[in-house]
Amino acid sequence: MNLTSIGRTGFLHLLLIVASSRASAFLAQWVMGIFLFKEDFGVIAIISVIYLFASGFKEVGLYQILQEHRTNFEEKAPELVSSAQIVNLTGVLLLLCAAPLIAHHYQDPRLLLITAALVLAMPFNIAALPYKARLAISFDFKRISRVESVSVLASNLSMAALAATGAGIYSFVASQIILTLTAFIMYRSGQAPIRAKLWPGIVAFRSFLGRAKWLVMSSYMNNVATRGDYLVLSLVVAKATLGLYYFSYQLMAASVQLIGMALNHLLLPLFSAIKDDMTRVRSGLQKAGEALSLISGALCLSLLVWFPFVIHTVWRGKWDDAISLTLIVTVVVPPRLLSSPLGSSALEAMARYRARTLLSIIDAVSLIGLVWIGGVLYGVLGACIGVAIQRITTGMLFYFAAASAVGLGKRSAAWQLFTHMLPYLFCVGSLGSFVYFAVGYDEYRSHGFIETLLIYLPLMALYAVLSRNQIIRHVLKR
Repeated sequence: MNLTSIGRTGFLHLLLIVASSRASAFLAQWVMGIFLFKEDFGVIAIISVIYLFASGFKEVGLYQILQEHRTNFEEKAPELVSSAQIVNLTGVLLLLCAAPLIAHHYQDPRLLLITAALVLAMPFNIAALPYKARLAISFDFKRISRVESVSVLASNLSMAALAATGAGIYSFVASQIILTLTAFIMYRSGQAPIRAKLWPGIVAFRSFLGRAKWLVMSSYMNNVATRGDYLVLSLVVAKATLGLYYFSYQLMAASVQLIGMALNHLLLPLFSAIKDDMTRVRSGLQKAGEALSLISGALCLSLLVWFPFVIHTVWRGKWDDAISLTLIVTVVVPPRLLSSPLGSSALEAMARYRARTLLSIIDAVSLIGLVWIGGVLYGVLGACIGVAIQRITTGMLFYFAAASAVGLGKRSAAWQLFTHMLPYLFCVGSLGSFVYFAVGYDEYRSHGFIETLLIYLPLMALYAVLSRNQIIRHVLKR
């Protein structure tokens, strides 16, 4: 089995998720940016905090545990799914009980109904996972990419349509439920049923809990590391300020986040298949890191150049305050992707659940601390700077832990990271110097299409020259 070829083909299929969803995601944010206001996006950010509370119960580590049973999947899946469903339903009940408290704390009665609706859709997450895991084990990335892209497309289009008809924040809520249900229906369709019992037995249930506890904790900490900033800012700033931050961050996420999601679907099954051969895992980590750096660097450089023009033009000045915030959180994305999902997926594949959980705790606590300090001292701009600092410091621990797990020394890992990132860092430095010394930041923010294009073309040409070896290895020779 040529896993390099499978990985390359799988990544191309999974990039369909990015290609098909980016336009629809931008369409959804464009429409919502027109019809919604900063306070509305602040409420949506609070809804993301509700997702944070639900995160540990949504999947309860089932997908990762099923990957460990590649050779006896059909035999073990029913009892594992049964155990996961019990944990999931326990979370549903707890969150339903907490819904009145959430609505009272944020002084918004709409959150009571919203929390209930989102939580009641959670069992469909668990129901879809075994069918998704079966496809991943058989390396059917083509179908996974189709399911993920169609479900995201349905979610984004419904969000845009509902926002345009005046549904307000409920357009976001409905789109998340549509996303969950569409993915479940498509993963389930055409596959042999996995018949889970209502009760797996005390021995099987305790065994599942013993294996899932670190994964559940890790899931919570990972979501704190991605949504904890909303939680912190919801406590220290007004809803309108929180909404501005959310809009800025999601504009970046809409452009790059699904690369991480696609890699999560791909890397775990691939690394799981070779986890007993550290030489192959180490080689895979290096190759994947180099290819990921090339792709994410090109994408983020493009965004750093085009975001000011796009934000100003598309929303006609309504969201100009988001330009600086968006650029700050975008610039640190490429190195972060090397840490998570690349490093974190490698740790999961090698069943280093405890280590991953401990690192997730450090990741989450450091994010909360830096966002809180930045938010209190300098408002939303300070919060964005706090996020950026965290992403390139403690946020890189997954990468170094994965490198250590496959026998790569700290200095070698640091040098490998530096070589991966050097073309991107040099181009970012060149762009920053040009803006600071030649045109000025205010002028840069107001550039038209032609001026932006004249900056973009030579910058990408420089990036291509500096990345020529990676392009030859991962593009021209493929």
